[in-house]
Amino acid sequence: LSDLLIMQWLLVRYLPPDRPHLVPAGLMGAVLLGSRVVEGLSFGFVGNWSDQIRTRWGRRMPFLRLTIVPFALLFFLMFNPPVDHEHWLNTLYVIVVVPLYFASYGAIVVPYLALLPELTTNLRERVNLITWQSIFVLVGTFMFAATGMLLTRLGWTLVMGGAGAMSVLFFLPVCLFFQETSPAANAAEERLSLWASVWLALKNPPFRYALVSMGVFWFALNGLTALVPYWVVVVLGRSQDDVAKIMVLYLLVSLVAYFVVNRLATRVGKYAVLCGSYIVGALVLASFCLVGVLPI
Repeated sequence: LSDLLIMQWLLVRYLPPDRPHLVPAGLMGAVLLGSRVVEGLSFGFVGNWSDQIRTRWGRRMPFLRLTIVPFALLFFLMFNPPVDHEHWLNTLYVIVVVPLYFASYGAIVVPYLALLPELTTNLRERVNLITWQSIFVLVGTFMFAATGMLLTRLGWTLVMGGAGAMSVLFFLPVCLFFQETSPAANAAEERLSLWASVWLALKNPPFRYALVSMGVFWFALNGLTALVPYWVVVVLGRSQDDVAKIMVLYLLVSLVAYFVVNRLATRVGKYAVLCGSYIVGALVLASFCLVGVLPI
């Protein structure tokens, strides 16, 4: 939920399509790019650190338990700049707060996803787990789809404060009740330095292909998601309330696709489904070039 809100609404918060901007547009773009770089680097450091440490809580749980509250607080602060018009304080604010948020996001997400292998070693069960995880992600995404209407009625402070509180609430079951494998069970694992791990991964050709393809995919998806409010307000001339109408259609298609993809992955394999999805996605993305050209 928090990542979706940032992808679609952070730019709108600081660069409103129908009002004066709170920070220069070029600066905001540079801050977001730099913050994503910080996020990517934090993934590597947090991943390696959580591989190495041994505590009574396990390897991953210390990150979740100690970071979730600062993460939610930074999320809330990011959407509540100190001045409601363009000002140097807002510039300094985003330069500090936005990268800190993305670093904390890595400290939460990487250990959380690393818990998956401890739930099951069965490949079929892992596919089912990811499917159900995606469905629950979709629940958060439906909340996200209503953001435009909620912002119109409640304002930034209440909506983003509520989303930050939900982040803490929904992570609590994992933080409180999940028991990791004991440190002794992982004692025999080889421990690699960060750079040795990076080099080992980059020497693997399939990983390099996956790295490039997934990077381009997320670039496209994030770009489209961020453009939806501007499309609705600037191109269609509608209000923020109407963003929800487009997002609900997107979510309904996604919900159906989760079950279709799960079934296809079982029958023809995950790799074939992934490649097919990339091809179809590329064709759909290319069709955006025809918007305003075709008489429909």
